[in-house]
Amino acid sequence: MSETEKKEEAPKKPETQPCPVYPPAISKILSTLDQLDRGEIDDFDAVQQVTSVMKEHRKAKLEALKKLDEIKPDIESEA
Repeated sequence: MSETEKKEEAPKKPETQPCPVYPPAISKILSTLDQLDRGEIDDFDAVQQVTSVMKEHRKAKLEALKKLDEIKPDIESEA
């Protein structure tokens, strides 16, 4: 290719895909499913890991709700 042909070509934009952002719990579950697909763990271990992640997620959610309930009266009194 000559230099003029190179200049005539439109610059190629890199094809980028949006990077999904998952909460940590979902990332851990997807990781467990990948391990299961590769045969690194069996069904029982996968269920145990997913159950553990869901318990942690629920615990964190309940703690966040408690904190919100503590803050809520302060917000209502300001209004």
